[in-house]
Amino acid sequence: MVKEIAEPVYSNIYDHESGRTAVFEFEAPEKTEEVHRALNEKEISGAKVTVEVFESRSRQSRRSQKKGHRGGRRGPRAPKREKPAQPTADQLDQELENYMNS
Repeated sequence: MVKEIAEPVYSNIYDHESGRTAVFEFEAPEKTEEVHRALNEKEISGAKVTVEVFESRSRQSRRSQKKGHRGGRRGPRAPKREKPAQPTADQLDQELENYMNS
């Protein structure tokens, strides 16, 4: 039924005790409004349909917003600390031997 009005880029239907919830995402906001006007408060198969419109930022735009936001109000990042050198097998053996003999 929705596809007759506009082709969603994402859709999913959730069943729960009080009924069903369908989630659709459209490429353009105009398509969302078309679906809202066509289906909101309509009766379909004996059930009243309520259409709610939510706007959300896409994942890509959220990532791109963060790129230039390093530090922000909190200040710049601290310099990276150098990792301590990994002990050699001989050093570990000596440490274990010292521990066992103490």
